[in-house]
Amino acid sequence: MIPTTQPQEVKKKRRNKINPFNRPGPKSDIDSLYSTVEKFEAKISKYFDGGAYKRKVVTQLGVEVEIPTPTISDLVLFLGFNDRKRFFAYEAHPLFGDSIKKARVMIEREYEMLLRTNCGGGPIFALKNFGWIDKHEIEHSGEIKFINHIPEPEIVRDAISAN
Repeated sequence: MIPTTQPQEVKKKRRNKINPFNRPGPKSDIDSLYSTVEKFEAKISKYFDGGAYKRKVVTQLGVEVEIPTPTISDLVLFLGFNDRKRFFAYEAHPLFGDSIKKARVMIEREYEMLLRTNCGGGPIFALKNFGWIDKHEIEHSGEIKFINHIPEPEIVRDAISAN
């Protein structure tokens, strides 16, 4: 016979709006990296003003140039976060949320601009991860009336009445 044990009650951790991942540290994870919104926004601006990862591209004239390629993961690392979850915790914070949203839109803009080039489905995939959809939803209003009686052509009617 196999002994059975009663499942122990698991205590759920109460999530805190400022520190949703219940990590140890100062008042919250938010306080541990950036003390003010201004410092945070300055670091984001620095990222978009040249701190983003650059990839080398050869132009049609054969000249090699470096093109900034901003991504969420690169921004997360540039800002000093260890993972994206912690970065997105800032988005839920009342002071830092708008800064994160603006940075995300700036990266979306880069992917949107890539749609005008011939670079395949990568930008489309990335934009779908940002919540974009590529289907149309059409709402109809009004009433649909079904008619069961279909008028018969005269030839059919004459043939039926002749029999």
